[in-house]
Amino acid sequence: MTEPTMRTLTAYQHDLFEAHEKIISGVLEPSTKEDIIFCALGAAGEAGEVANLIKKMWREDYGNTLSSGEWEVFRLKVAEEITDTMVYLMLLATNMNINLDQSMEDALEKVYTRWPETRPKR
Repeated sequence: MTEPTMRTLTAYQHDLFEAHEKIISGVLEPSTKEDIIFCALGAAGEAGEVANLIKKMWREDYGNTLSSGEWEVFRLKVAEEITDTMVYLMLLATNMNINLDQSMEDALEKVYTRWPETRPKR
């Protein structure tokens, strides 16, 4: 069995934006103020769905009451909503010409600068 090829965030951004352009064709113009607002609101809505699932887990104490099979179903729902949030954030970043690979490198370097003990020894 071969190892899966790791894709960069930039590759996902490109492919998602190509699909996005086709989906919104005739409704919104890509990379406009309206499209930026659409993507930001989409990300906020999806993040709200993640928060709502976690709130229900906390309220119901799912961790103690769900069987392992039920927990897996719940975990997959959360994963789906997190992914949906990431898709909108990637589209927003593409609309604003933000390279997420570089942004993530910068964020990681900020963590290492603030907490040097977290930097991997290579």
